[in-house]
Amino acid sequence: RCGGRPDPGARSDPRTVIADMLVGFVAETEQLGIDLRCEPVPPVLVACSTGVYLSLLGNLVRNAIKYMGGVGTRRITLRVKEAGTFVRTEVSDTGPGIASEKVSSLFEPYSRATREAEGLGLGLATVKRLAEAHGGRVGVTSEPGKGSTFWFELRRAGSSSEAATHGDDTSLP
Repeated sequence: RCGGRPDPGARSDPRTVIADMLVGFVAETEQLGIDLRCEPVPPVLVACSTGVYLSLLGNLVRNAIKYMGGVGTRRITLRVKEAGTFVRTEVSDTGPGIASEKVSSLFEPYSRATREAEGLGLGLATVKRLAEAHGGRVGVTSEPGKGSTFWFELRRAGSSSEAATHGDDTSLP
């Protein structure tokens, strides 16, 4: 169903999804000595279901953890920014970064920046398909030796105060 037709009325609150997701990564990141943090999230809703948002974000965070390597400063930072009619979610890490010749193919199925970590190379392809199926887009900036920032943008679907007023964060009124 990846890339399947999205529910046109779905919406999700990034603040809630991120808060819940961070709890799920605490044990793993503490064990690996990774500082996982989130900058303040604006009160916005995105046009996708909670499950889709969690899949998008979870794939990026899992990759950041998996590819952290043996760098000295081990930090992953989540950011959510309003960008006009879109909401951008970023996952930045202090990992080893990615060589420029590999960046262009990262979102293709079975593509991996390195063979050192386990996996099939489908996580970023899934992120791309889901984001694009929901009218969004994806991207990455990376500098070898300095880390990477992976991001996805989804359409803005209102503010979280609107959802509270309607008592619903999964479908538009």
